[in-house]
Amino acid sequence: MAASKILVVDDVPDSVQLLEDILVAEGYQVITAYDGAQALDKALSEQPNVILLDVMMPKLDGYEVCRRLKQSEAMHFTPVVLITILQDIDSKIKGLEAGADEFLSKPFNRLELLTRVRALLRTNRLHQELQRSYEELRRLEGLRDDLLAMIVHDLRSPLTIILGTLEVLAEDLRDTLAPEHTHAIDVAIRAARRQMDLIHDLLDLQRLEEGKIPLSPHRTDLNKVIRSAVTEATVQAGWREVALHVALPADLPPVRADAALVERVLNNLLDNALRHTPAGGQVRISAEVVGGDPSSAPLKAGSEEGMYGSPQAEQQQVVVRVADTGTGVPEQHREAIFDKYQQAMSRRIGSRGSTGLGLAFCRMAVEAQGGRIWVDNQPGWGAVFSFTLPLFSDQVLAADGQTTVSDPKLLAES
Repeated sequence: MAASKILVVDDVPDSVQLLEDILVAEGYQVITAYDGAQALDKALSEQPNVILLDVMMPKLDGYEVCRRLKQSEAMHFTPVVLITILQDIDSKIKGLEAGADEFLSKPFNRLELLTRVRALLRTNRLHQELQRSYEELRRLEGLRDDLLAMIVHDLRSPLTIILGTLEVLAEDLRDTLAPEHTHAIDVAIRAARRQMDLIHDLLDLQRLEEGKIPLSPHRTDLNKVIRSAVTEATVQAGWREVALHVALPADLPPVRADAALVERVLNNLLDNALRHTPAGGQVRISAEVVGGDPSSAPLKAGSEEGMYGSPQAEQQQVVVRVADTGTGVPEQHREAIFDKYQQAMSRRIGSRGSTGLGLAFCRMAVEAQGGRIWVDNQPGWGAVFSFTLPLFSDQVLAADGQTTVSDPKLLAES
């Protein structure tokens, strides 16, 4: 095992020699420097495990050297011991502000010196092991994400062909096939579309994590976006025999959001609600302006005019809620349900989760637009998924005018 490397810095050669003799006798490899500039150069080139740094040096004192070392990415976690004759509290505070890890007073005690060096070397080794583990984890995560991306892209092409073929058969043979055969083709089409949605969710999550889905926040008519998403969900609600209700105020103000991304969030939440609502149940979507904490506004069961309490005086954001009459979400799972890999756990513990990664996508998409999303259960209902979006403001939009414009084709293909 290679000897630990220690950099000794002092403008007095006798002091350097004394420290070097003590440390070499203990088996350490010692590097020396006689001023601040030399210390910076040798620290970066030699990468020592610990630095013993005198404070009182001309031109570049120990405080400044320590400060620059700690600002360097390569040396940020390298322990620095300031050796000084100064005993006042102001000097120690100045050293701490510069980033020093330890202090040693002159004249120093040999045993104290070696004890502190050994302790800091242990800290340095632990940090290096942690850094290596982190880099290996990042490497493995990169391999996993690359593999996932390749699998997803390879799955999408044949699935597109399967789905297209089924849709052509359904259209061309609808009048010639028996009803049970037509139904079987419709079931296969729905299954293929769900599989395509899963692929889209995987791609979108990866792009959001990497910042590759550009956002285009602008003045958005949320009423229009919600009704578009509801129209798309109507067919699914029909064959599931679930009543789909909308409760929107006519004067709902515009929000600052990416309309395409918000509609994707609504599609996921409505699909999730419909799939977990038994036949004969209902799903209801509403929106209103609130101030303060919107999660505290209770749901008013059976209200068609407005599902929630009156907005507070300070109107700051819009909250959208999708409520269903399904089984609800147990309290202990309400945070984990939005995790990227929660679905596998959901099957093991029997909790309600989203097929695929829809809810994980919803969280990332909402938070990327300055909102938040959560789920709870309300009396008279099952699960109620809620998310917020900021109100539109000309001043805020002007200040953020450099935001990259979304590519609608990217969102459509993802």
